[in-house]
Amino acid sequence: MAGKQDTMVASVKTLARLLAVVAASACASGALAAQRVAGSEPPSVAQTAPADSESTVRTTAAEGQSTDGTAASQKSHGGWVFVSTPYVWMSGSKTKFTTRQGEDLTTKDSFFDLLKDLKFALMGGSEARHGRLVLLGDLMFVKLGSSAQGHLGPIPLSADVDLKTLLVTGLVGYRAVDRGPMSLDLLAGGRLTGLKANLEVTGPLNTHEADYKKTHLAPVFGARVRMPLGGRWGATVYGDVGGFGIGSDISWQALGTVEYELSKHWQLGGGWRHYYGRASDRGFKLAQTLDGPLIILRYQM
Repeated sequence: MAGKQDTMVASVKTLARLLAVVAASACASGALAAQRVAGSEPPSVAQTAPADSESTVRTTAAEGQSTDGTAASQKSHGGWVFVSTPYVWMSGSKTKFTTRQGEDLTTKDSFFDLLKDLKFALMGGSEARHGRLVLLGDLMFVKLGSSAQGHLGPIPLSADVDLKTLLVTGLVGYRAVDRGPMSLDLLAGGRLTGLKANLEVTGPLNTHEADYKKTHLAPVFGARVRMPLGGRWGATVYGDVGGFGIGSDISWQALGTVEYELSKHWQLGGGWRHYYGRASDRGFKLAQTLDGPLIILRYQM
């Protein structure tokens, strides 16, 4: 019982550190944006605004920002809108390995298992828009240790696994539908995937190491829909698919979030995200699934 309590305490402490990193990143983004706006926005803008503009009813888009706020942001940034989105993805993980010797091994961890074994994590997204042009970026890097179970034919196997996962997605898009709070973005670009796995495989008679290391760039196509839910609430649905045998065999992801507008610039949201990727290198095959809830904190400049 004491061991389980210690594991839970360690997991909660690790989650607290992740949330602290997200909060610090968001605050730093906000401070930087405030400095930029303060240095670039003419003083006369606030003086010439209509007296009743603050009481104007705002229709919340899935972006979580009012149309008035977006217009002001575009004016102060030469028509550009910039968005920074640090997030915590509380995903579980399932990874299947097939080594060059034909050994089949699988790791399966819940989010709290991953917290216990987590060594380092970095997550965040960014966006820039100008008219109907949309630029999206997303970064996720996770380094963790785990254990795997499997077999070679009828022979049972176990393994200690060190796994590093890097996902960097960059997309260029066109806003095909732009009807105030509702929008549809059609996207295309690439995803850089870096996977490094070190396995120490133990069988009935011996122990040996198996390694996988590959970094590849593959094309990606996707779409994003944003819609109002009423009041300060909005929703976002996003999906993409890539690979097609170029760089990786296949990769795809889907996510949905519901957001609440805290203020003109800040937005808090939550939802669910699922990712699957499969790749191979000289007979070593790896398939990874990440799935779980998502908490986002978005700042629009």
